[in-house]
Amino acid sequence: MALGGHQEDMYGGRMAMALGEEEGYLFDPRAGLLARREVDRRPAAAWTWAETVPFYWAAQFTGAVCAAFVLKAVLHPIAVIGTTTPTGPHWHALVIEIVVTFNMMFVTCAVATDSRAVGELAGLAVGSAVCITSIFAGPVSGGSMNPARTLAPAVASNVYTGLWIYFLGPVIGTLSGAWVYTYIRFEENPAKDGPQRLSSFKLRRMQSQSLAADEFDTV
Repeated sequence: MALGGHQEDMYGGRMAMALGEEEGYLFDPRAGLLARREVDRRPAAAWTWAETVPFYWAAQFTGAVCAAFVLKAVLHPIAVIGTTTPTGPHWHALVIEIVVTFNMMFVTCAVATDSRAVGELAGLAVGSAVCITSIFAGPVSGGSMNPARTLAPAVASNVYTGLWIYFLGPVIGTLSGAWVYTYIRFEENPAKDGPQRLSSFKLRRMQSQSLAADEFDTV
């Protein structure tokens, strides 16, 4: 996405609410990096990193770059559009990106993958988290939290200042956020050989519809 400021945050929240059932709120590479394996906890036979994550990354980077070049053409003769660059020492921006991406991924794991959460509100929670963290990080790093969001405007604008920050920071923050939430998540009576706990928003909705249908038949 090549939008700016709070418009991007609100747009991301609306897209999460609209398409979360289909692709699990994974609109950028840092979210797709770990969510499928560490958070959903699917059996190894049903999930392979190489079969899932590269396709998410390819789609996300391609969409971001295309959007950036379209926006540059529309806004011509403006040469620099939507870039995120550090305003101070690079390590300051790196720390900020790690912190805000950790928070973003922690919230995403909590509301989009935990069966106890209200799935219908996941998009609102994710969008609000992005908005708040981007306001916090904006003056220091630009509040990217998304390698594709930084790379695409950088390529379109030919501005690569501190680009490595926006790849390393979100990756560290994402892995940390997902691992921490997975570690502290409480599950009642976990069964090693039993059926897997439903974590997908779409599967939870299907389960609730099935239970409602059973109750209706009983009545």
